[in-house]
Amino acid sequence: MLKYILLIPILCVASVNIGTHKNKEILEESNYQEKIIFENCQNLYQEQNSIQNINDEDEDYTLTIKLDYPLTNQASYENDEEKAKEYQRLKEYYTSNNDKIVQNLNLNDFEHVYVSKYSPFISIDTTYKELKANNLIGLTNISKNKNVECIYVNKNENAIEPSLYNAYDVMGTFDYVVRNKTYTGNNVTIGLLETGIPNKNHENFVGKDLEVRDVWYLIETTKDHATMMASVLIGPEGIVPESSIKAAQLFGDPIDEIDWFLDKGVDIINCSYTDATPNGVYQSDSAYMDYISYNYNIIFVAGSGNTGNEDGYIGNPGLALNAITVGAMNPYTFKMCDFSSYKVI
Repeated sequence: MLKYILLIPILCVASVNIGTHKNKEILEESNYQEKIIFENCQNLYQEQNSIQNINDEDEDYTLTIKLDYPLTNQASYENDEEKAKEYQRLKEYYTSNNDKIVQNLNLNDFEHVYVSKYSPFISIDTTYKELKANNLIGLTNISKNKNVECIYVNKNENAIEPSLYNAYDVMGTFDYVVRNKTYTGNNVTIGLLETGIPNKNHENFVGKDLEVRDVWYLIETTKDHATMMASVLIGPEGIVPESSIKAAQLFGDPIDEIDWFLDKGVDIINCSYTDATPNGVYQSDSAYMDYISYNYNIIFVAGSGNTGNEDGYIGNPGLALNAITVGAMNPYTFKMCDFSSYKVI
């Protein structure tokens, strides 16, 4: 049987930009360039078929390429052994198809390219300078490939991290579950996707199963929010103290990190981040989460965001149709906190 876990909503979520707006002005009227979708690039504009930036020319961007080819059956399994076989089948299918298509794409203009092993996506970390040097020609040429469905362009912004103060109190009616250890999380693996990594040497994790992703080509940053989040889950007074946690820091889009989670066989992925400037519109990040959830039977938990005192719009990936999206509740009035996001379009 599939494994489930009671994952309690956390008070606040970190915020990092994943993309919220499509800038129509930058697109030319061509079938190819219509595949290029600028989700959060109001700072960019087009002038004589080139990209111009009205702000900082040192800004970082992420290109997410969605490939188009016949898909295989979604994963179906009843136990861990069947799960491993199904994951391997899907991994071989997507890796083979993606590698064949990449050979026909000219990605040499980009330094940091990641090709997914588990889904029809390619992730490229780039900069404004790299984009400008191509003058849209590089992206347009990529979009001409029949196996390219679309290319999403997103600007990376700094994360805004809140506190998890009073997280236990906010659980309210779930208190008896936590205090009485109704669910321990035994044999359940949680993927913790944050804008930083937890301090694996913290006293809360002594004797706990916590693995932190550490790769040579990225510089991970230990952050209090990630440490607190992991503590709430598996710490001495954690919600599910017998669970295993695989923690990774988000860089650009989540494709690379979620591939790592799938390699580790996670059952649930908790995403403690959202758009920096949400507008309540379903975008590529949520679509990607839905793809993974549907094909691999992964449960996603995402935060709604903290813009309740502003426009109130929920951010991505909290708009994913297959995600459990949580907001914040006042522990004293048992009403939604003013700052918690709640609106969609």
